[in-house]
Amino acid sequence: MSIETIDPTLCPLCGGINACVLASGDGDADVRRCWCFHEYIPAGALERVPAAARDMACICDTCLRQLRKHPDALILEATPLRLAKLRILLKQQS
Repeated sequence: MSIETIDPTLCPLCGGINACVLASGDGDADVRRCWCFHEYIPAGALERVPAAARDMACICDTCLRQLRKHPDALILEATPLRLAKLRILLKQQS
């Protein structure tokens, strides 16, 4: 992953949309409006972000929830099949 290929609107762990307010392109964005501002984010979750994407792209709420439940989980780049399996897994755990 190089800086040129990093999309700040996508999660660097799974490739899904991260819903980051700062990455939305709104020049007047207030970080306190972002979904993650009031969330507990374990240090281990941030350590999973590839070095090239740190401070460039945020993880998504789905990956954050998964890493809270399963800190040692391996998060892979999103593909349609992986996303479908992740949705099924999340429904089963709900």
